[in-house]
Amino acid sequence: MIVYTQRYRPFVFGSPIDFIKCNVEVHLGPFDVGAGYQAFIIVAPNGKVFIAEAETGAFIGPSIEHVKEDIKTGDPEEMKRQIETARKQVQQAVLLEPEEFWKWLKCNKED
Repeated sequence: MIVYTQRYRPFVFGSPIDFIKCNVEVHLGPFDVGAGYQAFIIVAPNGKVFIAEAETGAFIGPSIEHVKEDIKTGDPEEMKRQIETARKQVQQAVLLEPEEFWKWLKCNKED
């Protein structure tokens, strides 16, 4: 599955935030998280858990329960806008090899 997230690079002029993506193994899922959305559990090499929205691959929370609560209490129109934005961002994201992707997130085995 292709997942993506933001990368902060404070010393690069013009684009301090960009997007990175990577093809990763799904640990578990898909799970119904409410309002018609589904998500997968992704586990980084160091064991940290990420929840990825099924359609876009965007990291959306630290646990299925957390995401379900966010969706339950969230504004449906705002969630639709966020999905639309995520569709565009993942297209712009730089594809990285797994080791480099997890390094940016400080989630390699040695981190």
